[in-house]
Amino acid sequence: MDILDIYTYIYPYFGLIIFNQGKSSYSIPANVASIQREIMKNGPVITVFRVYTDFMYYKTGVYTQNIETLQYTWGYLHGAHTAKIIGWGVDGVDYWLAANSYNTDWGEKGFFRIRRGINECGFEERIYAGDVMLENV
Repeated sequence: MDILDIYTYIYPYFGLIIFNQGKSSYSIPANVASIQREIMKNGPVITVFRVYTDFMYYKTGVYTQNIETLQYTWGYLHGAHTAKIIGWGVDGVDYWLAANSYNTDWGEKGFFRIRRGINECGFEERIYAGDVMLENV
């Protein structure tokens, strides 16, 4: 049984989305204004960014580098991760508001804030969005 068979089998029980439900996907220019415009027009977007050890232990606040040392709190680069950017705000500094996939026990009930406008951890580099096929929903 391959992964598509597994998802097709468990979909009726758990409501999981089956692959190939997208109509199209596209990348968003890597700048704050373009990302904000896309969110306002079409809803959340996906980002691919670098994660460090301390990100896994994030609790609250705006995740950012130490401005003086340009280092993260602690740890090393773990690799890439994805998150859904759902909005933005200001809390002393500009930030993005994003939904993570770790669980609601992580961060701010499954969400996190990360510094906006400085491409923190490559957060503004690789942004993607898509159109769903509503007839399959």
